[in-house]
Amino acid sequence: MLIVSFQAVNTLGRHLQDGTNPVRIFGDEYRVRAHIESIQGYSAHADQAGLLDWASAFPRERLANFFLVHGEPDPMMVLRDKLQATGIRKVTTPTLGQHFSF
Repeated sequence: MLIVSFQAVNTLGRHLQDGTNPVRIFGDEYRVRAHIESIQGYSAHADQAGLLDWASAFPRERLANFFLVHGEPDPMMVLRDKLQATGIRKVTTPTLGQHFSF
């Protein structure tokens, strides 16, 4: 099996990359019998610099609320701080179940 991008902590893909055996899938345990290889260069996600460049293209008054909803917690906080440093006033990292009104 070839895994072609970053795998977040505690995901099945990450367990496979880390060599965990057996793995749990939907609560059932399975023995890994495949050979696992990883390539890190094929992510379709922008990196931090790319996201900052993308956000800088918007007039600040159009970015009243900026939500970060995907990523690892520590890097998300760094990105939040950098976005705020560019003049985006309200950058939110919502928690599970949190609600917003627009």
